[in-house]
Amino acid sequence: MQYQKMHTLHLKAVARIEKDLYDDPWTIKQLRDMLPNEEARLISVVHENEVVGYMVLYNGCEGWIIENLSVCKEYQRKGIGTELMGLIPKLVGGRKVRVYAADKYLGMHLLLKKMGYVAVSVEHVIGGDDYYQFVSPTDVALPA
Repeated sequence: MQYQKMHTLHLKAVARIEKDLYDDPWTIKQLRDMLPNEEARLISVVHENEVVGYMVLYNGCEGWIIENLSVCKEYQRKGIGTELMGLIPKLVGGRKVRVYAADKYLGMHLLLKKMGYVAVSVEHVIGGDDYYQFVSPTDVALPA
């Protein structure tokens, strides 16, 4: 597996993964618009010249946010998500990281917990999913 800065040549494959996994997928245009943003980090996972996963980080007002981390169904549970998560400290210079994960994405919840992230709040969306806010291990306040 190769972990590369996302390139315009990757966008069609990333959009396909989005469509396969999500009810409201990002479009190629949305992805393309993010590429030049200096406050974003977009990483593609390439295996034998095929994009099999990706991660999008964005620097928001409360620190870095994992906007998306996705892997093709046939490549899930092979350690790719763990490897992507392992890249985060270097990509964001050790700063705090947050992620909002809908309750229906159990795999993401399990990965976040495995990597030491802690759920600190939940937002109940009327007529929709519950979104849990997770924070990186370096952002968790330790008891006195």
